[in-house]
Amino acid sequence: MTNLTLTPDTLVLDLGRADRLLSLHLRSTLSVPLTSITDAHVDDEARVDWKRALKAPGTHVPGVVAAGTFYEEGRRVFANLREGQPALVLRLRGEHYDEIVVRTDDVHADLARVLAAIEEVNA
Repeated sequence: MTNLTLTPDTLVLDLGRADRLLSLHLRSTLSVPLTSITDAHVDDEARVDWKRALKAPGTHVPGVVAAGTFYEEGRRVFANLREGQPALVLRLRGEHYDEIVVRTDDVHADLARVLAAIEEVNA
């Protein structure tokens, strides 16, 4: 599970120990400037298209779990999700990842928090 923390100008994604191991991500957090987020929404049935995506590095058990870095249709995506369950999707500009897709305790509440923070930064 990923925990979200918002600072006045940054979104910090904190990966739990198990998720960090599955994703083979060396750091426990990902930080994204709010100004780099171009779109945020919830995908109610998030999944990685295993026929098109290249995993490097990470874990992918089709239909079960996707965690780590995936290259899909020319985009670098960080995923931490249980396939077929809701996930928060963040599209980014000018960052290491083009997209981040993560599961949280309450993706809809977290989406509202992220959108409000983006609106406040852009005001």
